[in-house]
Amino acid sequence: MPVTNSPWRVAGIVIIGMIVLGIPVGILWSLIAPSAADIRGEPQLAIAADAMFGLVTICTGVISALVVARMQRRNGIALIVGVVVGGLCGSVVALGVGVLLGQAEVRALPVLLAWSVGGLISLVALGVSYGLESETDPAEQNSPEEPAEQNSPEAPEFGVDGDDQS
Repeated sequence: MPVTNSPWRVAGIVIIGMIVLGIPVGILWSLIAPSAADIRGEPQLAIAADAMFGLVTICTGVISALVVARMQRRNGIALIVGVVVGGLCGSVVALGVGVLLGQAEVRALPVLLAWSVGGLISLVALGVSYGLESETDPAEQNSPEEPAEQNSPEAPEFGVDGDDQS
């Protein structure tokens, strides 16, 4: 039996890739944000560390969604699930790596959603702009002889009894 790329297998690969990507994201966050030693006694620095985590992860979400959409135009819903779940898992991994490297834990826990939100917004924007395709039944698609315009409703007529009143 040949190996096929089912939509959910692709989503699983995306999730695993984002979990692995959480390691360098955590390292980057630990390098650019104030460390736990700097934060003691300075609440503004704690806010800055949380903001830096959010900034790094939302940028990672946007970039990873662009890469995933570029590599895989089909399986739209599975890609969205993969990017959202993978982004959340990647954020948790990045947080853990950052804490191991001397960062204070994130105090604003909703910032853990930044990676997923950035990726989701990017995928939706790409889907609207370029059209991410979903796996559909070939029988549901238009046949080559029948143009897509025939499936749309006709434009309304203006005027009374079909007369154009311009």
